[in-house]
Amino acid sequence: MPNACLQFSSMKKLAPCLVLLFAINAFAAPPQQKKPAITGSATITVTGAGEQSGTYNPKYLAGDWFTTSSDGHATVTFDTGMGARRAKLDLEWDGASTTQTFNKEREALGNHKGASFYLSLMGSGAEDQMGEPSGSNTVTLTITKMDATTLEARFDGTVTKYTNMTRGNPEWHVSGTLNLHRFMTPNGTTTYLSANGATTGSLGNCDATIHDKLVGAEWRSPSECEVKFDQHVREAIDRSLAPALHSLTGAGWSANKQPKLGPIDSIARHTETKPYQLDFTSAGAYVFSLRNANAGKNSAAQQEAMQQQMAVLMKDIAKNQKQIEALSHQSATLGQGDNLSVRVTVNDTSVEVVSFRPPFTTSPLPGGGVVLHIPAAQARTGGGEDAAMPETLILLGPWGAASGKKLDAESEVVHATAALNKTKPLLSVQTITVRVEGTDANAKQFIQSIDWSALRSLLQ
Repeated sequence: MPNACLQFSSMKKLAPCLVLLFAINAFAAPPQQKKPAITGSATITVTGAGEQSGTYNPKYLAGDWFTTSSDGHATVTFDTGMGARRAKLDLEWDGASTTQTFNKEREALGNHKGASFYLSLMGSGAEDQMGEPSGSNTVTLTITKMDATTLEARFDGTVTKYTNMTRGNPEWHVSGTLNLHRFMTPNGTTTYLSANGATTGSLGNCDATIHDKLVGAEWRSPSECEVKFDQHVREAIDRSLAPALHSLTGAGWSANKQPKLGPIDSIARHTETKPYQLDFTSAGAYVFSLRNANAGKNSAAQQEAMQQQMAVLMKDIAKNQKQIEALSHQSATLGQGDNLSVRVTVNDTSVEVVSFRPPFTTSPLPGGGVVLHIPAAQARTGGGEDAAMPETLILLGPWGAASGKKLDAESEVVHATAALNKTKPLLSVQTITVRVEGTDANAKQFIQSIDWSALRSLLQ
């Protein structure tokens, strides 16, 4: 299936996706490359498609594939190019089997885990058509050779023309061959269109090679070592925070957002040469949030009392201006003690927070580290002081001193940087950043209960 559709839509609800693909992908000019990543030939023979039946010989080839002893994946596109008769075939399959079946069941697996077959037939003076396996349709692809440099296969089966009708759509018989070769550089190395073949940092006995199943997507597949390291870090963070969570849940707090512990299945591209960061993965940063079980019970009564007090003060605004401002602020912060959120990241090289009520304060963390207290930090989603919350930042590792830069008379930017050691392994932890959003009292209770020695053990 074309990559945009594969990445962003449910394979079970194809109609909107197919319409979009037909409008964008089918009519788009074939990809142009100064030096093709793959070369070769292919044939596509179609019967039952009216005047667009016949044999097509695509001249534009794109995509990528990999194979290992236990796995394999291919995403390839064949396109005849613009002309009176044009055919475009998008294929994707997953798995090491030399026989791949395309049908509605495997397509429904989605997320690059199944198999998809999409054929577009276009041409001047003829109806543009798209075919896919549906109902009892099956297309079988037999792989005769698949290695780092060559992909050879043949396919045969039936597809159904896609229309808005629910039944009675015509079936096509499709067959063909593909014979692809990856471009080799003069020194004999293989050129990959995607991240396939690149290596990440290593971690003990694991495969550091990237076997990319997300060709064309915004993110790539992680290496085995990245998956292993990511899970190791998340589990260590989870263990270190467990005492704090236990303390709060025992005091009437409950989790309304749980951290994702993996395993991850995707990661941002071009990260394999940089120190590893949790927040550039499918699981994101280690994040959770808690809510006090008694939240809201006292807020209503407090709010009503404040409203009554405000009504009295508003009778003489000029005289009571400062009291009105103080009461407005108190009302805006009502309920802040009912929620606590925590975000943990690793290998940050800088932190920056807008503070609406300077100054921020710093204090040492016993055992090593620094704690930054920001009375009214801008929300991560942006906004002004009305959405601000108290925030506490704990920085572990080689962080420099934090500083504040005035934005205006009432706000500043709090900034700190860390210098990572470039000689250390990419899959290692050099800095840890813990952000606690909540009142100072709640943050203090949480911080005091963390097993900091367990968290520091991650640092190299």
